Amino acid sequence: MKLIKILFCVVIVIGLKSCKEKKLIRKNVRNKDVGVTVYYYSYISNISPYNVELKELNTDSTVLVAKITQTVVDVEIRSDSIIISHTGRMVQSDYIIGGKVFDYNILIKQVDSHQLHMDYMKNKKDSSSNE
Repeated sequence: MKLIKILFCVVIVIGLKSCKEKKLIRKNVRNKDVGVTVYYYSYISNISPYNVELKELNTDSTVLVAKITQTVVDVEIRSDSIIISHTGRMVQSDYIIGGKVFDYNILIKQVDSHQLHMDYMKNKKDSSSNE
């Protein structure tokens, strides 16, 4: 019985020690000037909002441009714009949204599940016609 209690305590201690915040990278996109990283933290009972960071590659300057509660579906870098597509609402409005960071416009695009499904079907159709 004493051995079972000791094993139980060891399992609890190891379990709690491994519950540190873990930064999980969802997506990394970059071009010659900037890199965009989308990540969240994994907690025991929940996950954090998705954080979107923009990094200027030649200076290593980093700016947190958005926090989003629901899933970030995609991030694109197009000429002078960074487009963040997500399925939820914004958590905090004090981040840079609709402004410019490192000479790139930050654009937020909210998509719904129907639109995601239609995009998936279109991509599937396009890829099967190319074969």
